[in-house]
Amino acid sequence: MKSTSLLSLILSSILVAPALAKEESDVDHRGVYVGGGYGLISASGGDDFDDDDAYNVFIGTQFNQMISLEAGYLDFGKLGNDTFNTKLDGYTLGLKLGLPVTERITLFVKGGNYWWDADLSGFDNTLSLDGNDLFYGAGASFAISKNWQLNLDYTRYDFEFEDNEIGIFSNVDKFNGEVDYASLSVQYTF
Repeated sequence: MKSTSLLSLILSSILVAPALAKEESDVDHRGVYVGGGYGLISASGGDDFDDDDAYNVFIGTQFNQMISLEAGYLDFGKLGNDTFNTKLDGYTLGLKLGLPVTERITLFVKGGNYWWDADLSGFDNTLSLDGNDLFYGAGASFAISKNWQLNLDYTRYDFEFEDNEIGIFSNVDKFNGEVDYASLSVQYTF
């Protein structure tokens, strides 16, 4: 259900964005920007994790249409089920490298580091821990006007928990894994 809703939102955004775009030829590809997004996550660390939704906010500086440096906050919410779950959130710092298709459309890849906090719950125990791991992804940005743009992206976050850190939770099969985040965000460049 959520996958269908996100797909509908993405497709309608792609169709509506060109209609909203003004005939301006000067899109602002430089400066400080802020934004926020919403998306779906899928955890592959175990078979009994359910897909869920997440949100992010970010700030960055765009040097030109091809290079940006971006920091953000990402909240994955609660991953798992009633027996075992993880609440996961944290901060990102990464680099975006773009390939301009037109003045208004840019394809990009991104990568960086994710500093996270996790609260693990299960087996009548709760454990809080933190760490940092890499993320990487790809996407496209669509300039709607001089300062506004829509971003569609797909990002993978790799997580590793050491057995000596998580104690009894190390009994969970394939506890380490990836979290995939497909999102739609809006961005404003100052």
